Amino acid sequence: MDTLLERPTAGRTGRLAWADLLRVLATFAVVLLHTSTTWLALAEEGSAEWTALMAWDGLTRWCVPVFVLLSGAFLLDPNKPLTVRFLLRSRLPRILAALLAWGFFYNLIYFRKAGVAGVRNALLLTLRGQTEYHLWYLYMLLGLYLLTPVLRGLVRGCSRRELEWLLALWFLAGLLLPTVLSYFPSVGAQSWLKQLELPLIGGYPGYYVAGYYLRTYDLRPRVRYAVYALGLSGLAATLALGSDVYGYLTPNVACTACALFLLCRQCRLRPSRVAGLSDCSFGVYLSHVFFLMLLNHFGLTTLRFTSWLSAPLLSLAVFFCAAGTARALRKLPVVGAYIT
Repeated sequence: MDTLLERPTAGRTGRLAWADLLRVLATFAVVLLHTSTTWLALAEEGSAEWTALMAWDGLTRWCVPVFVLLSGAFLLDPNKPLTVRFLLRSRLPRILAALLAWGFFYNLIYFRKAGVAGVRNALLLTLRGQTEYHLWYLYMLLGLYLLTPVLRGLVRGCSRRELEWLLALWFLAGLLLPTVLSYFPSVGAQSWLKQLELPLIGGYPGYYVAGYYLRTYDLRPRVRYAVYALGLSGLAATLALGSDVYGYLTPNVACTACALFLLCRQCRLRPSRVAGLSDCSFGVYLSHVFFLMLLNHFGLTTLRFTSWLSAPLLSLAVFFCAAGTARALRKLPVVGAYIT
């Protein structure tokens, strides 16, 4: 399984039900996150609505890291044939096609009343990389794809202990220290961290490698329980500390994402009953913001009634509308496979 793009398979054993489930959960979490934040600025800070929307926002921050963990779990597997030529001729064009098509579509919405000039402006903005906010993930994914051949060679040549050392450095220098220093600035510590120059262990490539590690190696029960405890602690810290630690590259969010990944991997599930939804996940991600725009157009917002209920209920509606749209678009000849 390749994040939002590919069916999660395990060779001759068929689909991996846990990966299907995790992908659907992460996709719904993205929808819930964006539903919660779309009208957050309209809620009075400190009000019940604001508190509820902030809570839903914090509870779903693990979604994007989980996508990257899933990508690494399958794309970095040395036993899975994956050549540079295949990346350049298949995967990269698919991401680029989806990015350009949906970027143009969303830009065109804003210029829909401007006629031919609007079409030209929408196209220019798309080509300049100025697209709808959620499409940032596709740009990041392109970067990960470009790094994939190098990272596959890295994990193939590393022992388990060496990977654990790499991931420990990533967590400490790439996530924990920057977060701590944002609360307790230290010129000396920041200078040391900057001058160490550790580009390989920063950002999303760390999640990529972590996904491979968590899928490939079995952890002892007490280690798994420790990861679960860290995940719950990370979730509690996210809610307690607020938006300052809502970033995807923070230790609390990383702990929650890794714990959820590991928990789903340990589940012994029957052949996936959510396989159909899993196959639509990429299309749901791309199209769900359009349905949020429709809700806003018709005045159906999370502020119409208690946000503790409105956010998840509207998210369910958006999720299934987007899934239906994705399923329909997949049936289009030639282009369907590229835009969903």
